[in-house]
Amino acid sequence: MHQRNTSLDFLRVIAVFAVVWLHVTTGVVIANPDIHNMPWWTGNIANAFSRWCVPVFVMISGALLFSPSANLTPIEYYKKKAYRLLPPLFFWTLIYVLFQEYTESTFTLKIAAASIISGSPYFHLWYLYMLVGLYFAIPFLRVMVSGIHSDSLRILIAGCFTIAAIESALGRGSSTFPTFFLYFIGYFLSGHYLLSHPYNLNSRLLVSIFLVCGVFIAIGTGTLLPLLGPRSWEIMYSYQNPIVIVMSLCIFLLFAKKEIAMSIPLGLFQRIAPISLGVYAVHPLWLWFLAKFGVTGFLMHPLVGIPITTLIAFTLSVVSAALLTYIPFLRRTVC
Repeated sequence: MHQRNTSLDFLRVIAVFAVVWLHVTTGVVIANPDIHNMPWWTGNIANAFSRWCVPVFVMISGALLFSPSANLTPIEYYKKKAYRLLPPLFFWTLIYVLFQEYTESTFTLKIAAASIISGSPYFHLWYLYMLVGLYFAIPFLRVMVSGIHSDSLRILIAGCFTIAAIESALGRGSSTFPTFFLYFIGYFLSGHYLLSHPYNLNSRLLVSIFLVCGVFIAIGTGTLLPLLGPRSWEIMYSYQNPIVIVMSLCIFLLFAKKEIAMSIPLGLFQRIAPISLGVYAVHPLWLWFLAKFGVTGFLMHPLVGIPITTLIAFTLSVVSAALLTYIPFLRRTVC
């Protein structure tokens, strides 16, 4: 059996925790967007420092570009990935369509169909739909990467990031899900490159750059908010923002190093990592449920509410995803 990479498992777990954190803080940011509001600044800063979460997920996929499945033909690879991706894609799409039918009075079948076509039947499910395009491209990316010099690969990665950043800044996002993955090719290729061409960068330097990036994202959002309104966080929080790109690369480099990750107790992380997809998929339901009892980022104060709500929602999501693995026909929807 293929041995799991403990460093990547650790990254998976902290990334999915950061996703929950991001969505808790987003509730604070959008509730009362006012730069004179200290709770808003708390949510903004907390959100800014979590923007690396999804890019790191994509980078982990890129790091596994030449995993044991690399020898499969494209058709064999598609069959393998369809077996893994389609069950959670269909299951969670159905769950969230039914959930909206139950919770939103204006929700209709037409709205559901349009949201599925656009690849976002619920706000977080776009990631699963993005994987459809990414998995389609992977066999061809393997061939390209295997025959390209590392210098050329670096140029390609930089070019992909630059194009994605420009398109995102201009607001030219994809309207349908098959093209979502194009904006993440830079992350995917950099995950492979950084793991196969390790850099011996000082950990303190990486942490320092990460902190500076988070501060710039938060300050940039607060500066642009009076001028652009909600568009400010669309720009500054974007996964294609160059600052977010640098932040994500730092996190990957920091924790993909085995000498760092192995110094952390990994038993629990190795249990959660295989169900990280399930944790990602189910956590909005728990956030909604907790909100019914007043457990949100605004619990007491965002300084308290954000970590408490995140920890509770993450724990409940881990437990529920783990329980689903014991149901044979649902196991494949979470791992």
